[in-house]
Amino acid sequence: MNIGFIVYLQLCKTFINIAHSQVVHATPLIKLDKMALEASEENFLRLSLLVLRIAPRAVRQHFDKEFHPKVITKVLRQNYSKLHVLRDKRIISSSQLSLLFQNGEVSSDDLDIPTMFVLLRNLADVQITTHLPYSTDFTIESDLARLGFYRKQILHSQHKISNTDFKIFWDTITGAIIRLSDGNLKDECESLLKESSSGADEKGNITKQRQCDVCDFKNIKASSVVWCLNCDESLCQHCLDHHFSHKLSRYHECIKIEDYYKDPSMSTITCSEHKQQFDFFCEGHHIPICGLCVMNDHNFCQLIKPIQIAIKQSDETKHELYEKAAKLLQNVDVITKDVQGNLKSYEIEKGKVRGQLRSRLKAAAEEAEKLCLKEISHNENLANILFRNLSKHQKEIKRLLKNLNINKGQNVRDFISMLQIGDKIKEQEEKIQCLLKDKDINTSHVATDVDPLAVKNIVCSMREISLSSALNTLEESGAQQKKETGIIKMADFNVENKTNDNDIRGCAIINDNVVCFADRGNNRLIFMTLQGYQKEIKLTCEPVDIATVDHAKVAVSLYDNTIKIINIESWKWEDFSFSDENTIGGLAFYKNQIFSRVGGIGYLIIDLSGKVQQTLTIEGSNMPYVSVSQDRLYSARWDTGEIFCYDLQGKTNWKFENKSLVNPPNGITTDSEGNAYVTGSFSNNVIFISSDGKETKEIISSSKNFKNPIAIDYDKKTDRLLVSVASGLGCLFLMKNK
Repeated sequence: MNIGFIVYLQLCKTFINIAHSQVVHATPLIKLDKMALEASEENFLRLSLLVLRIAPRAVRQHFDKEFHPKVITKVLRQNYSKLHVLRDKRIISSSQLSLLFQNGEVSSDDLDIPTMFVLLRNLADVQITTHLPYSTDFTIESDLARLGFYRKQILHSQHKISNTDFKIFWDTITGAIIRLSDGNLKDECESLLKESSSGADEKGNITKQRQCDVCDFKNIKASSVVWCLNCDESLCQHCLDHHFSHKLSRYHECIKIEDYYKDPSMSTITCSEHKQQFDFFCEGHHIPICGLCVMNDHNFCQLIKPIQIAIKQSDETKHELYEKAAKLLQNVDVITKDVQGNLKSYEIEKGKVRGQLRSRLKAAAEEAEKLCLKEISHNENLANILFRNLSKHQKEIKRLLKNLNINKGQNVRDFISMLQIGDKIKEQEEKIQCLLKDKDINTSHVATDVDPLAVKNIVCSMREISLSSALNTLEESGAQQKKETGIIKMADFNVENKTNDNDIRGCAIINDNVVCFADRGNNRLIFMTLQGYQKEIKLTCEPVDIATVDHAKVAVSLYDNTIKIINIESWKWEDFSFSDENTIGGLAFYKNQIFSRVGGIGYLIIDLSGKVQQTLTIEGSNMPYVSVSQDRLYSARWDTGEIFCYDLQGKTNWKFENKSLVNPPNGITTDSEGNAYVTGSFSNNVIFISSDGKETKEIISSSKNFKNPIAIDYDKKTDRLLVSVASGLGCLFLMKNK
C-alpha cells in the first residue's frame, strides 16, 4: 500500500463527513498539499476526487429526472419485493438495500454511483452498459456508462496512473460530467485540474507531518505522533494522553506514525456491514466477523472464537496454500486438456452422425418416394394400356366411317357391306364398354394424395443412431415406459458418494426446483436443484425417512427416535422437536400434520407443535414407509409382500399382493386422487395401484441402472414423481395421465 492510497483513505473519510453534514454542493475543493506525491500518485488522487466527488453530482442530476426527489421514497417502497429479489441475485448488496429503506425520506444525496446505477437499470429501464461505449456515442446512457467504467478502473488500479492515461481518463470523464450536468460542473472540473500539490521537496519526500484526525475534526491543527490500530486514525500527543486515560481506549494498540507510513497495511480491516473491526472468527461460515455480527447474523452459530486465536490455530500456511493452489492448477490443466480432447471427439462424432443421418434420411426419402409413387405408377401403366387400346379402336371406327361414306347403297353389294360395317361398329362398342367397365382403369379420377402415416412409419422405422456417450442415469428406464402411462422424464440426479457408499432411503420433492435425498450410508441430507447439487446437511445419526412440510421445510426421522424439521431458506433447524421411546420410521405430511410409523405401536398423527393428536394401532413392524391421501393411509409390508390402504381410524379398506409384479414392496407414495405408487426393491420396478386397489400396472421397469429402488415421492400439486435407487441415482418424472 502506498502514500497515494493513504491520502485516498483520508479523503474518503472526509467525503463521508461532508455527505453527513449535507454540504456537498457548497464545500470547497480539498487541497492536495498535505503530502508530497509522485506524479502518477497525484494523477490517481485527482481522478479519485473527480469520480468520488464531482461525478456523483452529475449522475444525480439525471437520477433526479428519472426519480423525482418527492416520489423516490414511494417508488422504492412500491418496488420493495423486486429490490429484495435483486439482493438475492447479488445485483444489489445488503448494505445498499438497508440504505434505501432507512428511516425517513430517501434522497439521491444519500446514494453513491453504483446504487443509483442499480435503480436506473432495474426500476427506470435505463440501459447502462458495463463496457466502455464508442467514442462517438454521446447519449445520456453512454455518458453514465463511461463514468461507471472509469470509476471502476480508477478505484481498482494500483493507485498510480501515468500521465498518458491520466489525460485520456480526465478528458473522457470530464466530458461526460459536463454533458450530464449541462455545463454546471465545468468550472469545478477545471479548478480540480489546476489544484497543485505543494507539500514535497525536490526529491519528492514528505515535508509536512500528518495532522491529528481528532483535532482535524475540531478544526484544530496539530501534528500526529501515533496511529491507533483499533480506531484506525492518527493522534497527536495531547489526544494520545486522553486516549490512554479513557476506559474504552486504554488498551488500544498504537504505533508510531513513521512506522505506519512504512507499512500502512497494519491499518485495521473493518466489517463492511457494521463498520466495526473484526474481533471474532466464525468457523461454520469460515469468515471473520465483528461484535455486531455475533449478535445479529451469527447468533445461532456455535463455532465462534476470538480472531487472534483463530490466526494462531490456523494450519494452512502460505506455503501449504501455494502448494494447494499449484496442485489445483495442475489438475485443472489436466482436465482442460481432457475437455479439449473431448471437444475434438465431439466434432468427429457430429460429423459421423451427420453422415449417418444424411445417408439414412436419403434412403428413407427414396423409400417414401417409392411408396407414394407406387399407386400413381400403377394407374399410369393402366392408363397407358387403355390409351393404346382406345387408339386402336379409334382408328378402326374412323376406317368404318370412311367405308360408310364410300358406300352408296345402290345395290346388294353395298347393302351387305353396310350390314357388315354395322356389325363391326357394334363389336367396337362392346369392346370399348368392356374396357371402361374395369374400375382400375377408370380415368375419371387419378389419386395423387400422399399418405402421411405411411411416410411417418418409414421414417420411424429407421434404426436409432447410437452416440458415443450416454448419461449414466435412469435413461433406459425412461425409454421403457409403457406408452399408456404418459410419463415424461424431466431431470436426472446423481448423488456423489462420500466416505461410505450411498444408501438412499428417503427422497422428497420440496418445490418446483429443489429435491432432497436422505443418505443413511453417510448420515446426511442432500439438496439438489434441477440443475445439480445445491447443499449438504450433516446429521447426528442415520436418517430413516423424509417428507416435505411446505415449499421450504423438510421433516426428517432419525434413528435416535426423533423427528426434526429443517428450513432450507435459512438452513436452520426449526423449533419443532418430537421424540419417542419406540423406533420412528416412515414420514408423511398431510393437512398440516405429520404421520409417522412407530415400531410396536402403529402410526402417530403429530401436529406442528410436536403433540400427538391421534394413534392408529396397526400391527406389523416391517412397514417402514407411509403415505396419506384422500383421508386414507397407505403402507407396504416388505416381509410379506402386502400393500395396505386404511382409513384414518385404522380400518383396512383394501389389501394388494402380487409378488410376480412387485417384490418386495418397499417405498410408497400417493397422488391427489388416492392412487398409489410402490417401488419393488428386488423386481427393480415401480407399479401403479388405483385408489380402489383393483387396477394395477407396471409404469417403470427394470434396467441396468435401475437396481434396488427404495425411495419414492409424489408432488400432488404438480403431478411429478421422484424415484431413487439406493446407490444415489434418481429421476424426476412428469405424470401426464394416470
